[in-house]
Amino acid sequence: MHQRSKTRLEKNWGFAKAQGEMFGPAKAFTKKYLKTMDLKRRSWQICGAIVAVCILVFVFSVSPKHLDIRLPSNEDLLETPMLRGQELGFDYQENHYLKRRIVDFLLESCAQLKTYDMLFCQNILVNGQALQEPCFAVCEEQIFYANLKVSRTDEEGSVLCTETYADITEQKRRPQGIVLSGERFHGGTEAAEMLEFTRVPKSAIEVCRFQHALDIVKGGWIPSL
Repeated sequence: MHQRSKTRLEKNWGFAKAQGEMFGPAKAFTKKYLKTMDLKRRSWQICGAIVAVCILVFVFSVSPKHLDIRLPSNEDLLETPMLRGQELGFDYQENHYLKRRIVDFLLESCAQLKTYDMLFCQNILVNGQALQEPCFAVCEEQIFYANLKVSRTDEEGSVLCTETYADITEQKRRPQGIVLSGERFHGGTEAAEMLEFTRVPKSAIEVCRFQHALDIVKGGWIPSL
């Protein structure tokens, strides 16, 4: 059989040589490509792990505080009285969402625990820690008070008050001529806020109640246990 000789075109373009080397460059390109893809895959895995950790940290850091109520006990009166005696204030605008929850929670607790005349912020546990801020709720009125101050007037006279906290009851003589000032919560779905007030007690009960409350939040009502 006659064998066809290579044409000049085949010789010039090296078709015969190319047939033996066609897999060499392709093989090298494939290894390089796979190595690059592997590095990219590892980089994406590392970035994904970092993002997941950041998301978990964010979720746990902004998760809502857990609120619980603890019934008044005698031991409350000995719990960090010096801390309560400091000039700490209840700032409703600071951490506003939590403060609104505290107000609602204390008023709801008042409605459920009908045997108590007043509940104090120290009776609220925030993530297991007692809230040491100068605030309380008068359950009969369903009003939340904070930053209470009592000023004396020129009016003379006093009132004998029978005051109770937990299992302890004591009689204290309180000045009758006083003026109350501070903040109280004004409810509402949209315009809820703490409003400043000044008030003259209208009855002996109010004279006793608010002076007793002020002593409790300041850590000054510490009878002999």
